[in-house]
Amino acid sequence: GSAEARGLGDEHLRPANPRLVYCAISAFGEVGPMRALPGYDPLMQAFTGIMSVSGHEGDEPARVGVSLIDMGTGMWATMAILAALLRRATTGEGMRVHASLLETGLSWMTVPVANYLATQRLPRKMGSAMAMMAPYELFDSADGKVFIAAANDRLFGRICSALACPELAQDPRFIDMSARIGRREALHAELETRTRQRSTADCVAALRAAGAPCSEMHDVAQMLAHEQVQAVGMLGALPLPGAPQHQAMGLPFSSQGRRGRSGQPPPVLGASTDEVLTALGLHANELAALRQQGVVD
Repeated sequence: GSAEARGLGDEHLRPANPRLVYCAISAFGEVGPMRALPGYDPLMQAFTGIMSVSGHEGDEPARVGVSLIDMGTGMWATMAILAALLRRATTGEGMRVHASLLETGLSWMTVPVANYLATQRLPRKMGSAMAMMAPYELFDSADGKVFIAAANDRLFGRICSALACPELAQDPRFIDMSARIGRREALHAELETRTRQRSTADCVAALRAAGAPCSEMHDVAQMLAHEQVQAVGMLGALPLPGAPQHQAMGLPFSSQGRRGRSGQPPPVLGASTDEVLTALGLHANELAALRQQGVVD
């Protein structure tokens, strides 16, 4: 409601420009008893239940380490704006679109909600594992951790072959996905006995050679140093005042083989003050007076 309170709502602006595409973003949505309340990413992770399914069983609820609700809401808003622009190209009319942190958080909970509605059982916190598949989680290696994923029986067979335990693929306890899910802990123990005998690099090399999906578990430094991350070129130069070697992540898509990225660093505090206030009609002596009073930097 802050834009509306300042006379900048859709209803104020549209009469002057019927082609306007107006995007509003809120915390809890535009209807309901909580529509006027503020919201933040971790608050919404708690409210929508994301925290209840994050972390390991027996531990306290955990916040997802990245601000997925904040960033996701921006992405949904962008898609809504693009859809409105495509519609305007056909109809000539603008439209108002809306996204909220609450609705984004609810959308990320699609699978846990579907499971609950089907079974009436609350989802468990499963650490790195996934309720509907096994093995599909992290395993200890001799020097780190490796993620192993078997989405079907064929891939499970490849995993067992790569880890030199082909007999597990024929073991009645693990003969199909349903059996493996029902004996998840025993399966994990059997496979981890093998992965702990090898380094992470050896595990990954053997699994990939067998065509089994897997990954090392990286920290941030390892991830940035990896040849595949460097090959896709997400990280690029973005010099800052006083930090000419500064780098930042670019956009996660490319067009015609080129990745879009900002050519300008974010401005320092007050960098555009004179430009903006001059455009609003203030003269140099007025700017100087405001600066002397400490009103602007």
